[in-house]
Amino acid sequence: MNLRITFMVLSGWVILAGCTRKEADGRAAAGNADEAAPENVGVSFTKSIKPILEEKCTICHNSEVLPNRPNFESREGAMGSGMIVPGNPEASRMLTLVEEDPDADKAMPPVSHRLTKEQIALLRTWIAEGADWPRGAAGRVKPAFIPKE
Repeated sequence: MNLRITFMVLSGWVILAGCTRKEADGRAAAGNADEAAPENVGVSFTKSIKPILEEKCTICHNSEVLPNRPNFESREGAMGSGMIVPGNPEASRMLTLVEEDPDADKAMPPVSHRLTKEQIALLRTWIAEGADWPRGAAGRVKPAFIPKE
């Protein structure tokens, strides 16, 4: 009897070991597709891209500070402005601006710390992979702070 229970427990561990963390997360997130991104791409929006946007972009590019300019608070704001062209990093103006020489007038961010090479590489890869950006709360990007004049 004990041998049978041991076998069942070990079989369960073998099955669990065959599942990757991403597969487990995907199953958990599948119940609420509106809130969660299908994280089946190499670069995760919520883990890698959203923090960059919050820290480096939405401080200025939000509906309050620059209401008539590109807005990175939502997918619609970023994609609708043409700043991000899913699947096409070369056509994505955002990359052109963050890769600009720091002394250039068009360089972004203009007054803050520049993006690192690693952050730019993440953005480039994410855009090339299709710029997966979840809808709902998971896809809302809040500025780290709103500068006051």
